[in-house]
Amino acid sequence: MVAYLTTVYTSIFIFSAMLVGPFMPGISVDDYGRMVMDREKAQKAVVKVIPPKKAGNTERCNTVLSQIEEIEKVVDEYNTGFMRDGTEIVNLYMKYDSKPEDFQRVFTRMDVLRENGQRKIVTARFKMKEVMTAEEWKAIFNQNG
Repeated sequence: MVAYLTTVYTSIFIFSAMLVGPFMPGISVDDYGRMVMDREKAQKAVVKVIPPKKAGNTERCNTVLSQIEEIEKVVDEYNTGFMRDGTEIVNLYMKYDSKPEDFQRVFTRMDVLRENGQRKIVTARFKMKEVMTAEEWKAIFNQNG
């Protein structure tokens, strides 16, 4: 039973990696299935492709970097919420008098968290796209293929 609950709990965190995934430099998944963002690695990838000291790049580079910071905030919020909700679900599984509506309340909150995170990341993605060329985009975001 504990192994099953651990699997369910871990799968919740691994699913969170699908929110952003490894398409973006600096994003990985830790041993607990949580997304981890290495802001410095992401920033270096952007600065390498859009050098801020080159004429016309300062504002564009800063825009992309600010959106990466926004994505980092979303990743942190998402992980915190999923940790909280995952713990609550495990506790509900173990609690004798848990009711179906107790689980549903947590699942609903998890759905809202996921939807809000995805919406924020998509918004950040399009803000970056507005200031980047197709070549810059490919150089930064298509690191794996």
